[in-house]
Amino acid sequence: ATALSKAREAQILATSGIGMTHINDPILKALNNELLRSTGPVDWSKFWKSMESRVGGQAAFHDYVPPDKNIPARLMGAYWRALTSE
Repeated sequence: ATALSKAREAQILATSGIGMTHINDPILKALNNELLRSTGPVDWSKFWKSMESRVGGQAAFHDYVPPDKNIPARLMGAYWRALTSE
């Protein structure tokens, strides 16, 4: 909540379980490459499909939530935007 109150457009990649290095590392490396190559916003649907083909066979991957599907974070961001739009 504190981060979203300061960065209302933040996109949060999260896990409902325990983060695993063998999943975090490929995701973060691919995200870094995507950000370096791209000139626009990340297409999370396309990015996530790519990650699913790489590490989706590992059970813990399915505990991860991409930013476009992270409903609590999106709601908090919208809440803070609404509070400051008055």
